[in-house]
Amino acid sequence: MNRWARWWVIALLGSIPVVVSVVHGLMGGAILLQDRAVFGLQVADAATGSFPSLGQYSWHGWSHLGSLLFYIFVPFHWLAGGASWGLFVGAGAHSCALLVLIAWLAFRLRGLWGTATAVALLLASWMSVGGIASADVWTPFLAIPLFVLFVTAAWGVTERDRPSMWLMCMSAALLVQVHVGYLPIVGLIGLTALGTFWWTGGNQRAMARPILSSLLLFLPLAFNPRDSAANFVHLWRFFSHSDTPTIGFSRGLRVVAFEMSPEASWLQGPSSEGIVGEARNGSWGWFAGVVIILLLCTIWVFRSPAESPRRKFGSSVPIMWAGLVAMVIGVAQVRGYLIPYVVLWRAVIVMLIVAWIVGVILANTSMVRQPLITAGAMGLFVLNLIGAILPTTEVSIVMPAAVRVREAIAQAVVFQENSPSADEGAILFRLGDGGLVGLYPALLYDFEQRGITGGIPADVERVFGDRVLDPVDASSVWMVCDTGWAFSLLSSASGATIVSVITPFTPEEEAKVVELQTLLAHELRTIGHLEAVTSLDSPLVAISLSELDINHDAAQELATLNQRASTPGDRFGIVAFASSDVPDIWWPLEVF
Repeated sequence: MNRWARWWVIALLGSIPVVVSVVHGLMGGAILLQDRAVFGLQVADAATGSFPSLGQYSWHGWSHLGSLLFYIFVPFHWLAGGASWGLFVGAGAHSCALLVLIAWLAFRLRGLWGTATAVALLLASWMSVGGIASADVWTPFLAIPLFVLFVTAAWGVTERDRPSMWLMCMSAALLVQVHVGYLPIVGLIGLTALGTFWWTGGNQRAMARPILSSLLLFLPLAFNPRDSAANFVHLWRFFSHSDTPTIGFSRGLRVVAFEMSPEASWLQGPSSEGIVGEARNGSWGWFAGVVIILLLCTIWVFRSPAESPRRKFGSSVPIMWAGLVAMVIGVAQVRGYLIPYVVLWRAVIVMLIVAWIVGVILANTSMVRQPLITAGAMGLFVLNLIGAILPTTEVSIVMPAAVRVREAIAQAVVFQENSPSADEGAILFRLGDGGLVGLYPALLYDFEQRGITGGIPADVERVFGDRVLDPVDASSVWMVCDTGWAFSLLSSASGATIVSVITPFTPEEEAKVVELQTLLAHELRTIGHLEAVTSLDSPLVAISLSELDINHDAAQELATLNQRASTPGDRFGIVAFASSDVPDIWWPLEVF
């Protein structure tokens, strides 16, 4: 087989999990909810001439730095005629294209074993989060192959490889647009690679052209300069004046140490806390061990003879240390609750460092043992290929919450079709309460694809784009609730009409739950403990409210019923009101 064709074989094999993920996503109904639905709405804006200038929204009141990714998905939106399956196909194409680039670049730098190792690293990254991450339009997942390409290219830049320079700069610009959290990581590793390139005699013009060209990728910011400038101000205020403390270096080091332990996500698959639980801590010993080994390998490299193959690793020493430092700083600077998806790049950097250490140790192997190294890399590739395919073939690949959201939307469509006011005006979609279900953005996206006229309040325009509807022009107002207690409060209000409801209870039990939650919520409002309203869906509600002056018999009865609806997505719904009958929202409103 032609030596240049071998990396193509690895790339094609590595694409198998992506194809399987796309197929299973489509078989599951191509359901978009939560941030995925918001992404779909923004792609639709880019496809229809609204020209968004900012990236995905953040819960903290600002948006990420760029919208180029939305425009990349526009052809797939057109291909599917606006249907959601186009985004799944687009995500798969995005992953496959980047996988091919990674395979080609790694072959260029280290031959066949380099390609096998680099693709295995990407597959292990997908495996660490499970599911159909390679065909998911969630921006943290879209960033994974981009970051693997970036670190591979950064390695190539230190060895003065011209194509690596272009790929590093372009992937860095896209990464920063996908998530602003990549800025310090990309900045430190990228600047270190550029410094090494210049120090070892690289042409400054070879640096200037890719850097300046990558700035053109931020051109969408110019579509709405005022919003872009305001967003930079919001970002600056958040990161410089936020009251939310960072998790600190002590916690950051322990989180990094977890990815260096035998329990690391890239070795074990998705960890027990899932994608929304808090990131786990590891022992300081694992971090210290990796640092000591990296230090010994660094000394070994620079003490090797100039003609030694091991000395070739000397140019990449700076980015290994830069990656280690950037990883610790990046994790330590996270504000508030450390959700694992915010720092998915941890595993990539750790795997890169491990691959570098193994490369240094085996650098001087004889030509007789060289095929064994390639065979080892291929074995690693095959193991990760199997590990990446298996999660995508599970019957339960479609989340139960997604199936329930689809059912809720189907009920809403039937309600709208049979509503007497269906042809009289638009629907104003308001949030009754947000949460992990993501019904609100999913409903907006689905109704827009169906051509059902609707709009949003002005206070969520920054999230969903130019879809604001004046309340006076609305034929009805739909209150969308991700939580059962908010649904109870709204469905029991005067003038309420239930549009859709997902519940594990019988009609009699559902009526009882509504009665109990409404009673307890109003008692909590009376005594001034609004923050406790959010506990009304919990099986532990009786314990949570035990110190408060409320009806404890009702709380105990509700706790018993809540045993059957204890997780997000077990109970939620939509309630409709006439424009003049909408009740006041007096409870604490959660974001999406």
